[in-house]
Amino acid sequence: VALAVIGLLLALAAGRPAFVVAIFLVLFIISYNILVKEDSLRASICMGLCRGTSMLLGAAALDATAAALAPALCLAAGIGAITSLARHEHETRSFGPIALFPAAALGLGWMAIWFLRVFSASFLALFASLAAGLAVVAGLFFTGLPLLASARNPAEIRHAIGLFLSLLLPWQAALILTSGTPGAWLTAIVLLLLWPTSRFLGQLYSPS
Repeated sequence: VALAVIGLLLALAAGRPAFVVAIFLVLFIISYNILVKEDSLRASICMGLCRGTSMLLGAAALDATAAALAPALCLAAGIGAITSLARHEHETRSFGPIALFPAAALGLGWMAIWFLRVFSASFLALFASLAAGLAVVAGLFFTGLPLLASARNPAEIRHAIGLFLSLLLPWQAALILTSGTPGAWLTAIVLLLLWPTSRFLGQLYSPS
C-alpha cells in the first residue's frame, strides 16, 4: 500500500495525465493480485493491461501519451499471450496459434510507432530501429514456432518464456530509437546491453 501511495504521488508530480494512468495501473495490479489471479484468461488479460499501462505511464510523464497508445495496447496483448503460455510452463504440451501471438502483437506495436515517426526521425535512427525491430520480431516468431504444434516439455517452455520476456528489452530499444530525442541512442544502447544480463538472470530464476 505504501509503495502504491508513493507511486501515485510521484505520478501526480509528473502531471495530471500521468496521475490518471497511474490510478489505472494501481487498479489493474490490485485486480490481478486479489480478484483474477486464479482465473487463467482474466489473469492473462489483467497482466497484459498492467504492462501496457506501465508503458503508457512513462509516456504520459513525458507528454507522449498519444504516440505510445498503439505500442502500449500491443504490448498489453503480447504480454497477455505470454502470461497465458507461462501458466502452462509445468506441463508437456503444444499451444497452437497463441504461440505466435507475441510476435504478431509486438511487431504491430513497433511498426505503428515506426511509421508514425517516419517523417520526423532521422534516417539513421529509423534504420537502426528497423534493424532492431525486425530482429526482435524474428526472434519472437522463431521462439514461438516450436510451441505451435509439437508438444514441448516444461524446460523447453520455460526457456521460450524467458526468451519472449528478454526480447522486450531490444523491442523497447527499437521504439525509443524512433523518438528523435537526444538521449534516445544512449537509452537504446543501455537497454541492449541489459539484454545479456536478463538472459543470465533467466538461467538462475524462473523468467515468469
